[in-house]
Amino acid sequence: MKEQSELVPLLTGGKLKSYQLKGVKWLISLWQNGLNGILADQMGLGKTIQTIGFLSHLKGNGLDGLYLVIAPLSTLSNWMNEIARYGTLYHTCLFSVQALRTISFFPSS
Repeated sequence: MKEQSELVPLLTGGKLKSYQLKGVKWLISLWQNGLNGILADQMGLGKTIQTIGFLSHLKGNGLDGLYLVIAPLSTLSNWMNEIARYGTLYHTCLFSVQALRTISFFPSS
């Protein structure tokens, strides 16, 4: 069984609990097999850090793409705090619905 330091070496700022590490491994397995899934643990079990761990794994494997996390407004400050705490996703941007309404993602022809 791979340890945190081997699986997500970029994840700093804390140690995952064993069940959180299993969740990260599950997310990685889904991604490697081209499958989708929902991480639906109970509240307070670390879904945010598991997701950050998964994204850190992708980054650690050279996949520095853009990743979109959609979350309820009530959890956005927690997301930003956790991303800052674990220090692996250096370029983060917080958009509100109002800001998204003003951005054109696709150029008009």
